[in-house]
Amino acid sequence: MMSGQSKDPECCQWLDWDSDFFGFGVAQVESKILTQALCYDIERWCQRNNVSCLYFAAAADDLATMRLAEAFGYQLVDVRILLHKSLGTGELPTALSPQVRRSRAEDLPTLKALSRGAFTDSRFYYDEHIPAHLRGELYARWVETSHLNPADAVLVWEQSGVVMGYVTCHPGEAGTGAKIGLLAVGHQFRRSGVGGLLLDAAVAWFYRASVDRVSVVTQARNIVAQRLYQRRGFLVENVSLYYHKWRQMSAG
Repeated sequence: MMSGQSKDPECCQWLDWDSDFFGFGVAQVESKILTQALCYDIERWCQRNNVSCLYFAAAADDLATMRLAEAFGYQLVDVRILLHKSLGTGELPTALSPQVRRSRAEDLPTLKALSRGAFTDSRFYYDEHIPAHLRGELYARWVETSHLNPADAVLVWEQSGVVMGYVTCHPGEAGTGAKIGLLAVGHQFRRSGVGGLLLDAAVAWFYRASVDRVSVVTQARNIVAQRLYQRRGFLVENVSLYYHKWRQMSAG
């Protein structure tokens, strides 16, 4: 999710956006590798900063880290796949389709409604400690935040006056760190090609913004999304194991 200022740069980063949304302290482990000493440092940091939920994106190829995560009460909630596409080579769409436009304030109710049912493969739906009513609402808040951020672009696909889906584009800073955040299509419009067309629109938008590389994250359980990105030339860059640790429920 979205990160804020770190309260302590040594081992964890405090997440302002997530903490504000959930109403309790949320942080992220900075390292992808665990040692026993680091696990105890993390626990002390979380206690000092009143962290209830801790995110940890672990290297998928480190057995010792996996075993330590299990021993210290981290729960596996996702296998995260990071993909990227280079925009400096190959055939790229340079023009936006006439069905694509930037989101407007009057679109927000539709965009938020789409978001509430679109991301059921995400880690928040696979953590029973997250209140059910907040899982979809998190993504509704996310798309609203992106719409209100002038640095981001929320592109919608509209046909016959109906918004069928959207994609959020985050350009990063100075052309680096550009990423696609959310891509959602209404249930009744799925398998109609709208998702691929929105992805093409996002790539075109980044290209016109002089971005030379864009990334996107999806889940190992989301085969449909993986195929979509790969058909559009995105390549797998990294696989990580995503854990949540609820401190009040673990003894690590």
